[in-house]
Amino acid sequence: MSYQTRQPRGSPTPLRPVHSTQLSDARHQSLLAQASAFFAQAETGKDAQRLQVIEDILATMRAHGITAEDLA
Repeated sequence: MSYQTRQPRGSPTPLRPVHSTQLSDARHQSLLAQASAFFAQAETGKDAQRLQVIEDILATMRAHGITAEDLA
């Protein structure tokens, strides 16, 4: 018979390493490059979305004859 110990509710489960081998320098650099590319792409997507929203606002303002001075 085996018994499992229970942790109190709300206690975080301790993290266990998937494996104990260390990353090589090349693998470490590769992961850093991938993370950097991911975040750069995410920022580019946000910038593109922001520009689209600004264009939509400006188009709506032109359609209704509203100027920036009217908003101040």
